[in-house]
Amino acid sequence: MQTYAPTTLAAPRDFWILRYTSGLEDGSLVICERSLTQATGGPSGPNAPNFVRAEVLPSGYLIRPCEGGGSMIHIVDHVDLDAWSVPEVLRPLYESPKILAQKMTIA
Repeated sequence: MQTYAPTTLAAPRDFWILRYTSGLEDGSLVICERSLTQATGGPSGPNAPNFVRAEVLPSGYLIRPCEGGGSMIHIVDHVDLDAWSVPEVLRPLYESPKILAQKMTIA
């Protein structure tokens, strides 16, 4: 997976992700994901050109059906974007969960 920075002053990030999906009896869908790293037996390949390797810590989604149609989606994202690799003036964009969530979440 690859994501781009909220500014062009910082390099985009790439990730190796393991994702597991399971359906529950009530019709809900659970999606769990975690980065694969060399420490967890993941690939040791190089970063994509011009990208910084980042890590998705245990994260996931719970998608529950709503009565009358539609779904309720609960998102838990825990990401280490390697903030030390961006200019100091931009680090608050990468270190603040609230700011990061606003930049990454589509409502």
